[in-house]
Formats: sequence, structure tokens, C-alpha cells
Amino acid sequence: GCTATQTLDMFLNEITSSGNIGQVSATICAGETPPAFTNVASATGIGTISYQWQSRTFGTSFLDASGVSNSEVYTPTSALNTTTFYRRSAISTFGGKPCVEFSNVIEVKVGTPPITTLQVQGTAISAPATITLCAGEDVTFNAAGGGAAEFLFYLDDNPLGVKSGSSTLSTSTLITGNRIKVESFDAIGCSSFSDEIVVQIVDNPVISLTSTAFASSASSSTFCEGEAITFNVTSTSAIATYTFIVGAASVQVSTTNIYTTVPPLASTVSVSVRAETAAGCTATQTLDMFLNEITSSG
Repeated sequence: GCTATQTLDMFLNEITSSGNIGQVSATICAGETPPAFTNVASATGIGTISYQWQSRTFGTSFLDASGVSNSEVYTPTSALNTTTFYRRSAISTFGGKPCVEFSNVIEVKVGTPPITTLQVQGTAISAPATITLCAGEDVTFNAAGGGAAEFLFYLDDNPLGVKSGSSTLSTSTLITGNRIKVESFDAIGCSSFSDEIVVQIVDNPVISLTSTAFASSASSSTFCEGEAITFNVTSTSAIATYTFIVGAASVQVSTTNIYTTVPPLASTVSVSVRAETAAGCTATQTLDMFLNEITSSG
């Protein structure tokens, strides 16, 4: 009938609230570091409260976050390239015993920037490339980016205006050595650059059109009825094709720079020549041909 009694007092190390955390930006772009996480509500409990921030990606377990991560707030120090989840553990230590509960989880989504491309309209030329243009030639660049909402073109690394919904750039003022690229932005502001297109400018030919008719001025000649007239073109550049035009009709397209009217001109008319180089650069000059008509010989 002998007995003994012993008692253990069991103290609950209760965490009455695990607290809440906040984040001003739930979406960032790949390669960016998330802004600091804030303390919305502190944890409370019986014991002394301390903290440890944790993070994980899809398919992994939570691990202690990098950097200084044992305070109420947390400032990430590493850039993200994939969606990452964050939480804060609240540790209550009472009587030497730590107990842990966790805050809400915040998902920081990582947006992938659009893949940006740049092409010269009407051609198969895509960046990276070099394009050859004639002096003063109009050219249009077309930008594309999967999911892109806005675009910003650059000339020699200098932005041309501000980003907008327009995916084209048209200009006729480029010079040799200019570099064109474009940055495309998705709906959340993530962006990427295209490769560059480098510009090479070729001078247009300088030509002179003369005729065997009487030169009444630098741009006009006078001829008699039935007169055979020969037109001659000189140029500062090698010409691949000469196109002679009488009125609105093309009468001779060839590699020769001489044209003789057959049959003779029968009325006042303009005669033009369009000279084109192998690079496609052109120049046009016109002579106004006036018929010195004798309406009656008496």
C-alpha cells in the first residue's frame, strides 16, 4: 500500500497570432530583385518572438531565405528568374522551448520578357543585319514581340521619343553607320531589345540630259517639225539601266545612255530619263521639248 506521487506542470508555449506579411509588387520581370517585404502584423505569443524568412519555387520545399532574414521585414538581395513563394516563420521561445508557426504566403510572379525582333518592311532583312539604302530613301522598320504591348525604337542607342503601341518606324534621314534597334514591353512592363540593323548609305547618281535640238535653256530645247533628235545622258556614277520617257510613255529601257527619236517628235512634249545604279539608286532629269511649228509655209 506504499505510494508516491509526482507532478509535471505543462506550460503551453502558445503563439496567439503568426502575423501577416505584405509585398508592394506581386509581379516582377526576370532578372529583377523583389522589393522589400513589409510587416503587416507582428506575431504574438507567450514567449519571446523571433523571425525567420523562407522561400521556395514550384516543386521545392521552403528553405531559409538568403541575406538578413531574421527580422520582421525582409529585403531580398538576389534577382529572380522564376516565380518564387515567400513566408515568415514566427518562433516563440518560452522556458527554453521554441515553437514555430507561419505567416501567410506571398507569391512573387516572374514575368518573361517578350522576344523582340526587327525587320525591314518589304524585305527579308531581319536583325542582326546591314541594310544598304540610297540617299534620302524612305525605309520602314517593323518590330515584333510575342505578347508585346508597346515599343520604343532607338537610333545609335538613343531613344526616339517614348514607348507607344506603334510597331513601325519610318524615316528617310538615316546616314551611314546609323544603328536601329527596338525595345518591346509586355503588359506588366517587362522588356527586351532586338538585335541591331546597321545602315549603309549609297549616293544617288548625278546625271545630265542633253539633246541635239537647240538648247533654249538648261531644262528646255526647241526643235523643228520632222527633226531627228538624239538625247544623251552623262552620269557621275556607273549606271545599270536607262529608262527614256516621252510624255508619260516609256520608250526605251536599256543599258545605253543614248536615245534617238523614231519617229520624230510631232508636238511639244517633255522627255525624261531615269538612271538607275546596280544598287537601285536613281536620278531623273527632264527636258521640255518645244516644237517650233510653222502652221503655214505660205
